[in-house]
Amino acid sequence: MKAAFSKIILVVACLVALLTLAATLWWLRFFLALRSVSLHDDKQWAGWDAIGFIYLVAPVLGGGSPLALIPCSILFFRRRDPRDLWSLCLLGGSLLSLTAETIALFYP
Repeated sequence: MKAAFSKIILVVACLVALLTLAATLWWLRFFLALRSVSLHDDKQWAGWDAIGFIYLVAPVLGGGSPLALIPCSILFFRRRDPRDLWSLCLLGGSLLSLTAETIALFYP
């Protein structure tokens, strides 16, 4: 039962990591547009993208990551399975990435 639960957590961790990667690419596009690094004239829409990121992406992924991170860390510290370590690293990295991106929007 624990092995099946560990596999489910790994699938969720991979899904969260892929969604975080997509959110990071989206964040990078409007973050650079806000900083006038972009070649396109996207400043008008970059502010709306930032608001969408703060109110939609950050709460959904930032709130969903700990829901998988807690059981994953419990499984890892009980069994020391490499699959659980992999899940723990994916979920922890995605949570740190989202936190850093959200903080960077508030401090120009």
